[in-house]
Amino acid sequence: AFVRALVEAEKVPARDFEYLLELALGQVRRYGANEPRVVRALLRVCRDVGGFGDEAHRAVVRRYVETLLDDVQRMVPQTADREPLLAEGAVVLAVLA
Repeated sequence: AFVRALVEAEKVPARDFEYLLELALGQVRRYGANEPRVVRALLRVCRDVGGFGDEAHRAVVRRYVETLLDDVQRMVPQTADREPLLAEGAVVLAVLA
C-alpha cells in the first residue's frame, strides 16, 4: 500500500511490465545468450512468468523470447548447441501463444 501511495503521488515513477522484464532479464540475455545453460534458464523464466500474465504480458514475454532467440542464432556458433536452444525457444513461444 505504501509503494502504491508513492507511485500515485508521483514520488516514485510507475514502471510497466516490459520495463521490469528488461530490468530483470535484459543484462543476463546480453551477456549470456552465447551460453546454453543461461539461455535455458531464461527460457524457463519466460515460460513461467508468461503463464501468470494476461495476453498483453504474454506478448511482452514473447518479444523478449524472440530477441533472445535472435541472439542465440547470432551468438552460438556450434550447431549442436544452437539448434536445441532454438527448438526449446520455439516450444516456449508456442506455450505463450
